[in-house]
Amino acid sequence: MPLYMDKKLVGDEECMIFGYSFPAYECYKIGEKNRPDIEQLRFWCQYWVLVALLTVFERVGDVFISW
Repeated sequence: MPLYMDKKLVGDEECMIFGYSFPAYECYKIGEKNRPDIEQLRFWCQYWVLVALLTVFERVGDVFISW
């Protein structure tokens, strides 16, 4: 049996913390610049829109898929 199936290497909480805190910090750094780079700002805005959509689909899908 693979190690991953026996014990998770990285827990869900750690993934959630890293998945939200690092992008939030990077987005904050871009926003705090006097002249933010538009391409970087656009990238992080697209990231947060994608995260929001996936979160909504996950919540809605969970209601219909779980018994």
